[in-house]
Amino acid sequence: MTDETIPEQNPELNTEDLSPEIKKSPFETPVAPWKLFLKSPKGKLVVVLGILVVLLGFLTKQVYARPVTDSLVRTVSQVIPYPALSVNSQIVTMKEFLIEYDALMQYFGDAGEQTPPADQLEMAIADTLINKVVIQQLADEYDVKLDADRVEAYFQDVLSAQESEEAFEQSLEETFGWTSGEFKERIVQSIVLALQMTDVIFEDETLQQSRLDLIQGALSRLQTGEDFLSVADDVHAGFDGVQSDLGYIQSSVIPEAWSEAVNALEVGQITDIITLPEGYVIFKLEEKIPAGEDTQLRLFSITIPKKTLEEVVDTYLETAKVKRYVGQE
Repeated sequence: MTDETIPEQNPELNTEDLSPEIKKSPFETPVAPWKLFLKSPKGKLVVVLGILVVLLGFLTKQVYARPVTDSLVRTVSQVIPYPALSVNSQIVTMKEFLIEYDALMQYFGDAGEQTPPADQLEMAIADTLINKVVIQQLADEYDVKLDADRVEAYFQDVLSAQESEEAFEQSLEETFGWTSGEFKERIVQSIVLALQMTDVIFEDETLQQSRLDLIQGALSRLQTGEDFLSVADDVHAGFDGVQSDLGYIQSSVIPEAWSEAVNALEVGQITDIITLPEGYVIFKLEEKIPAGEDTQLRLFSITIPKKTLEEVVDTYLETAKVKRYVGQE
């Protein structure tokens, strides 16, 4: 045996007692932070939300790309409040739009009438809904609340013209697919609010001042000796369907609102400005003919209609922010 020295083992090279962490290869790739995040509860939530956003985007594209009669559009719009249109950020949903659409489709089918082209029908429904929203917004501006008593009175007037309430219910179901409650909500309430707003518009002196100025200007011209019909034609040129020569009218059938002023006239005389609920008017008695116990009066008039709710709505829409997602022009 040689007297060689056996080298002492280096304890650092003995791997039998090494922990698993120490045994890992120094060349192993660490897990990316984003993978660790996706495996966490928060990360999984983000993934789910991302999938939902993509799905919602797909459904949104499909809803507006397909016709409103499509089954997908109808199914999705019952769950998701997709906007059909908006006026100053006030939204009318696709679900509400489809209720009106279906009612009209059922009406045309029940009446046996030809249904208008789909684009025209959608546009007409959109116009109607926009006007309803604007009238409601105007009512809010004027602090006008829907008169429930007037709604009920109007509804009862409608019922009184029917054969019976049961027959009316059946007619609504067959014609529109509505109950009487839905008819009251969708039709009667809208009509009554429009009537209330019409009254407010007619009585608004500031709103009607320009029309009053116009009739006062006409009266001033007459008082300086200008020909009545010439002034009337000038003034009426700005309005459609207003007549200057009313022809012969029996004095007994003249409306109470202006009968006293007109019956007091002598031939050739004119009245002062008469304010009526719908406008302003000046009359001239051109001829008076006895007719038994009555009298025939030939009347000329200068009539200035007051601004209507329709005109106020049109003016409102000039500055309103209206978005149409369906029923586009």
